[in-house]
Amino acid sequence: MQKRIFSLVFAIVIFLSFSSVAFAAAPMESNTSVSVPLAGEETWDYTGYIANFVGSFDMTGRNLTPVKTIVNRSDLNRYLTIDADFTCNSASILTIQIVEYPSGRVLASASSNATTSGRVFVTAGPDIYGKQVQILFRVTDSNGNYDSSRPCHISYWYSLRGIN
Repeated sequence: MQKRIFSLVFAIVIFLSFSSVAFAAAPMESNTSVSVPLAGEETWDYTGYIANFVGSFDMTGRNLTPVKTIVNRSDLNRYLTIDADFTCNSASILTIQIVEYPSGRVLASASSNATTSGRVFVTAGPDIYGKQVQILFRVTDSNGNYDSSRPCHISYWYSLRGIN
């Protein structure tokens, strides 16, 4: 009897350990200014010039992150920088936008050159503290034409600091 109970508990523990973290959210449609994320919210605070790893994901077309709440500390959380590495199957342009939530207003935007892999930095500020933001990743072909099926792998980091 004890072996059966142990086996049952062991099976439940194994089953519950199969979980994953979701970084993706529903894509923002072009005719909609507000997108409700599928994953949970996060709170971001001061990092100085240290970049905190957020996550990696595979995407096609575009991806809008869950809402990020910037802690309301006007002396430290003035500038938000997103740093992203990307790898695509063919020459592509990655555009990253820091978007204010829920207004949809673009606070900052940056794009890569047309390449199969690279890095993009974008900084918003000096008044980012206390805001809620989402990060929009958008992939286009080397001519800037959007294709919702264009695949790309993204890894990204953030930093929050008081001076730029």
